[in-house]
Amino acid sequence: MIEGIDGPRPLPPDLRARLEAAIVAGAGPLAGLDGPRDMPTATRARLESALAVTHPKRRTIGGTRIAAAAAVIVLLAGVAAVAAHDDRKPIIAARGRGSEVAAATTTTTSTTSTTTPALIGPLASSKPVIVTLEFKDTCGELLDYLKANANDKVTAYGLGQRAYAVGGGAGVAAGPAGPGDTAGAGGASSAPQASTTNNQEQGVDEPDMVQNDGRYIYVMNGGIVRVVDAGVSPPQLVASLTTNTSATMFLAGNRLLLFGAGSVAADQATPYGRGTTTVTSIDVSDPTTPSIAEQFQLDGAFVSARLVDGLARVVVSSSETLPFLYPSDPSPEANDAALAHNRGVVNDSVITQWIGDRPCSSVGLPTEFSGFDMTTVYTIDPKAPDASRSAGVIAGSEMVYASTTSLFVTSMRWDAWQVPIADGAPPQDVHTQVHQFDISGRGSPRYVASGQVDGYLLNQYSFSERNGNLRIATTNHPTWQQGAASSESAVTVLALRDGILQPIGAVGGLGAGQTIQGVRFVDDLGFVVTFLRTDPLYVIDLGDPTNPTVRGALEVTGYSAYLHPIEEGFLVGVGQSADDSGRTTGEQVSVYDVRNLDQPALVGRVEMPDAYSSADYDPHACLYWAPRALTVIPIQGSDPASGDAVVLQTSSSGVVEVGRVHRPRDSQYGVSGSDRSLVIGDTLFTISYAGVQATNLDTLGDAGWAPFPPG
Repeated sequence: MIEGIDGPRPLPPDLRARLEAAIVAGAGPLAGLDGPRDMPTATRARLESALAVTHPKRRTIGGTRIAAAAAVIVLLAGVAAVAAHDDRKPIIAARGRGSEVAAATTTTTSTTSTTTPALIGPLASSKPVIVTLEFKDTCGELLDYLKANANDKVTAYGLGQRAYAVGGGAGVAAGPAGPGDTAGAGGASSAPQASTTNNQEQGVDEPDMVQNDGRYIYVMNGGIVRVVDAGVSPPQLVASLTTNTSATMFLAGNRLLLFGAGSVAADQATPYGRGTTTVTSIDVSDPTTPSIAEQFQLDGAFVSARLVDGLARVVVSSSETLPFLYPSDPSPEANDAALAHNRGVVNDSVITQWIGDRPCSSVGLPTEFSGFDMTTVYTIDPKAPDASRSAGVIAGSEMVYASTTSLFVTSMRWDAWQVPIADGAPPQDVHTQVHQFDISGRGSPRYVASGQVDGYLLNQYSFSERNGNLRIATTNHPTWQQGAASSESAVTVLALRDGILQPIGAVGGLGAGQTIQGVRFVDDLGFVVTFLRTDPLYVIDLGDPTNPTVRGALEVTGYSAYLHPIEEGFLVGVGQSADDSGRTTGEQVSVYDVRNLDQPALVGRVEMPDAYSSADYDPHACLYWAPRALTVIPIQGSDPASGDAVVLQTSSSGVVEVGRVHRPRDSQYGVSGSDRSLVIGDTLFTISYAGVQATNLDTLGDAGWAPFPPG
């Protein structure tokens, strides 16, 4: 995890993917774009057993050795990945619609726009595997199912030794205020214009460490909620409330709804403990005197949440709590004794050790076995929060995406993960299950259907629903995986057919030997960023969901990890600059013209050498303020003079750096950059763990500083 102003922060996508694989894919979710998460308790056991297979003399290892071993695995994978990418250029694929291409001007690099339908191959997929959920009528039937599968898979190291395999947008339309644009925050018609969280979909709010109501700014700051009055000059810290948990949050009316990591201590029944989610409702009717209204625990580690029409849908993941033992020494006798004990534990188990207190009838079982992790989706009303409305599935959960009517949870598995790969052998297959829940009602989420695609997703932006069709961008193998020269990417369209999410269209063969680095779907258009050696960037036309096609392609140096639609037919890209060999050299912000479907163009670019931004992997850190066509991102570099945030004019004319935002420096807080930016009225506010900096939008002059006290 990376420390942020409220504690843990999401890992960069490439590191996250390597870490997920390193600690065994079957373990379930880790920290993604959606916020901090504890390592699932079963993951610890799986990592131990995986390491024990390689190092039989180290079968009993403590927490420090586990962490060190995982770190070594990740570092080695990272070195391999960097070496593999040294001479590769990243490329952006875009698909546009309509008018002629404007004259392209770039500040640093050359571009090539091509159309190469001959390079498009078949979908990198075996015969589609149909996945559905079934529900048992009684707890006894559910327990019998779990015991039967567990007896078949339990080892001397519990249920952690094996990861369980599954199966054998463009012409950007201008419209209502989009993510990060203006919104009626706070509800009062006289309130100034204010930006909101940079959400993926309109009408679907995502939790974040910072919220505002058009007057007050709420900041999650290391287990303390800080309230800053932005309506006075300079801004003033007016309240602090300790919550005892680092959290992410929604603002819903006069309530803050917080989701923080909790845990249940290890005991004889649960030797590894288990993760929980602390839900805290804070009354901010009077922002100067916030108070905790309700607080309770959900059984499972926080995965993500969405707020639609005033209701929160919260996804948590939990593992079984069986008291397995490990061999006391490397001898065959100790292994046999541990295996016999663990089989007895399975046979003597009760249903609450598998699913907690959830109703048995609400737990779905994939027809293709997907492990023993439990994913639960709760409906929580911020005004009267409780855990009485839920639906679940026996499967892991990696990523969450939601439209205004449906919520999707993915579960990824590597086939035969523990089986060593011989030299020259094909890489292990990766499959992603997708489970759909109906959230259009006010009650419990309702399970709708499941489906499966080959490969893994980069992040939540890798999928998007439109007109009932789910578009998913995947890569079939990580490039660092042994034997993964056949790695390629695809976009698959799933639709509900006969109670199943079935593929109705796909385009594959994207980026042979490489992986997706950035994705954005907008309306009927897809934008994909990949690392390639010489191949073009692909432009996906999804107008006919049964026949996705690649249109234009644009080759550039550097890459955009995050894409944001701005004016009609234009995108802002935030990512890394690179030289002609593909080596990254710093941060960059680009503007792309995607009005012409077949010839996307780079309009302009600003590079910031030897700098980087958390917006590359955390879209919530990026602010696009449409009324002034401004993009603001945090910036960090070796030079303190580089500032905390960079402000850029981003429009159809290109991109120009307007200035930098600086906050006061002191010995305690050093030179780290800001974490979030927002606009209220004519003032830009940049937020870090040190405090809130106000900046005049007209002049970029200092408008005041509200520091946070230590602790």
